[in-house]
Amino acid sequence: MPDLIVPIVTAFEKGTVSTSKMRKHADYILKKGVDYIFLNGSTGLGPSISYNERISILHAFEDISDKIIVQVGSLNLDETLSLAQEAARMKVHAIASLSPYFYPRIPEEWLLRYFKTISEIYPTLIYNFPLTTGYDLTASFVEKALSAGSDIIGIKDTVQDITHMLQIKWATDEEFKVYCGPDPMAMSALRSGMDGVVGGSGNYVPVILRTLVNHFNDKIGEKAQKLVQSIASVARKYGQWSANYTLVEIIHSYSPGEPRPPIYPLDEVTKKSMSEDVNKVLPGGDRI
Repeated sequence: MPDLIVPIVTAFEKGTVSTSKMRKHADYILKKGVDYIFLNGSTGLGPSISYNERISILHAFEDISDKIIVQVGSLNLDETLSLAQEAARMKVHAIASLSPYFYPRIPEEWLLRYFKTISEIYPTLIYNFPLTTGYDLTASFVEKALSAGSDIIGIKDTVQDITHMLQIKWATDEEFKVYCGPDPMAMSALRSGMDGVVGGSGNYVPVILRTLVNHFNDKIGEKAQKLVQSIASVARKYGQWSANYTLVEIIHSYSPGEPRPPIYPLDEVTKKSMSEDVNKVLPGGDRI
C-alpha cells in the first residue's frame, strides 16, 4: 500500500508555537489513517520557524518518533546538522531537507555536498520544490547524489509533471521512494507507480485522502481525487497558507492554531464565506 504522509500545519498562538495543539492535530489525523507526519514543511511554514522552535516541536513527538519525518533544511548548515542529529537520536522514520533556497545559483557540486553531509547523519529524503527553492532536482541529480555515497532514501517531488517523477523512479532501485507532492496529481502519480503522497490536504480531509490512496485504481479513488481537488481549490481561493488552518476548524470543529505573520489568519467575514464554499463542495464533510 502506498504511504500517506501529511505535512501538518505548525500551530501558533499569538506568534508562539503551540506544541500541544500540534500534537492534538497530529494524533487526530493519525487516527484517521495517516501513516506519517511531516514536520516543518512548507505547509507548516517551516522556513519561518527558528532552530529552537524546531527542536521543541521535534521533542513534542518523541513518543511517536517512528511516525515522524522532520524537515531539517535551513540556510544555516550547523543548525541543520544539529537538528538532524537530534532526529537521529530520537530514531525518527526519516529526515528531509529542502535545498538552500535563498541561494539558487550555487554550483551543483556544492548542492551535492550539502545533501551528502546531511544524509551522513541519518537517512534523508530530498524535498524538491522548485517553485520555492529555485532548484529543480532531477533524476540526473539524484543519480549523482547516490553515486557520491549519499544516504538518500527518497524524494518528495513537488512538481506539476508526472514525467519528472517517473524519470526519478526509473533511475533508482525499488527501495528508493518517490513521493508525489501536489495533491491534485496524487491519483495519476500513484497509477504511474509512485510510492505514496505527501499531501497538505490531509490536514483537513485525511479520510478522503486516505481513501484516494487506498483506491487509486478504481472509481472510489477517482471520486476522492475530485473531492481533494475541489477542496484544494477552496483553499487557494482564500490564500492557501492561512486557509489550511481554517479548513481544519470548519471541517473538524477544532482549532489547529493559527499561522504566524507574515502569513496572517483569515478574518471572521472571510471564514464565514469559506465555510459556505466548503459546504457546497463537501456537504458530507470528510468522507466519501
